[in-house]
Amino acid sequence: MKTQILNYSFNKLTKQITFTDINPIRLDSILLITDVTANIIIYNFADPLKGGTVATNVLTLTYDTSALNNTDKLQIFYDDSTAKLLTMPDLPSGAATAAKQLPDNHQVTVSNPPNLSGLATSSNQQPPSTTPTVYNVTLTNANTEYSQLLPDNTKQVFFKCRTLYDVRYAWVTGKVATPTAPYRICSAGMSISIDHLDFDTKTLYLASAQAGVIIEIEAHI
Repeated sequence: MKTQILNYSFNKLTKQITFTDINPIRLDSILLITDVTANIIIYNFADPLKGGTVATNVLTLTYDTSALNNTDKLQIFYDDSTAKLLTMPDLPSGAATAAKQLPDNHQVTVSNPPNLSGLATSSNQQPPSTTPTVYNVTLTNANTEYSQLLPDNTKQVFFKCRTLYDVRYAWVTGKVATPTAPYRICSAGMSISIDHLDFDTKTLYLASAQAGVIIEIEAHI
């Protein structure tokens, strides 16, 4: 189960990252590490130039981090194969149902929901989408804004980077080439899904620090 590591320390001179809460760590469980302050990927299991070695709970990077700062914010994704599935005992009849993610990535499943008469019905809900359109947008140059106009009446949109690189995105121009708030990041290996929309001539703006990446977009009307 992929999880984001929040407790760590970073030493740019020794190129070492210490995982505070996991000891020992496994090299084959470290998926991706991005310095989000500098907007640079410093570890990628699929890139031999951005690998590393581990000892106990310390990862020593191949990448030269001397130009970075010890206080930079790192985004670390780790495959926590030790996560356990916990099931709560049966709740009383009529209790709410949900699958809830706990802070330690354990999952809890509870029983079926009651029939809630008198609440909002499907007549108040947005009608389902029926027509998908797929776009492939190539970000030819690094740190350059590219855009994709979405169809009128778009109800849902999904997008991701085809390769393991971060992508900046915004709904207004001028925010992503040189990162300027407000903008958001679609992290490497992740996908963005947005629904319950009612777009009328809306444009998605995209940029990445890596040249040549391809963004896969699927819009539903």
